[in-house]
Amino acid sequence: MVERGQQYARARRTLARCKGEYEKAMSRQLVGLRDEYRTSGDRLPSEEMRRAICHQKIGDEYPMLLAAEAETDALDRLLRVDQAVVSGLQSELRFLQVTELM
Repeated sequence: MVERGQQYARARRTLARCKGEYEKAMSRQLVGLRDEYRTSGDRLPSEEMRRAICHQKIGDEYPMLLAAEAETDALDRLLRVDQAVVSGLQSELRFLQVTELM
């Protein structure tokens, strides 16, 4: 459980770094997209379309962010399972202590 906690901490740091890199890349692409549409005189597409266009232009930042989120979520779920197992064992120990005292 300690090792999984350490893995989770590393995954959270990786996720934070990936989020920062993704936000910087998205900002650059959104500014560039706005400038493209401004010079062409066209209207900017909807926010959803702007994000899709930018995701196509972004390098590895978006896939890396998705992978980091997935890893963090998986480790979070595993930690919750570990905590439930420990809690169950603690309950069993308490029961055994109480029945021994009787």
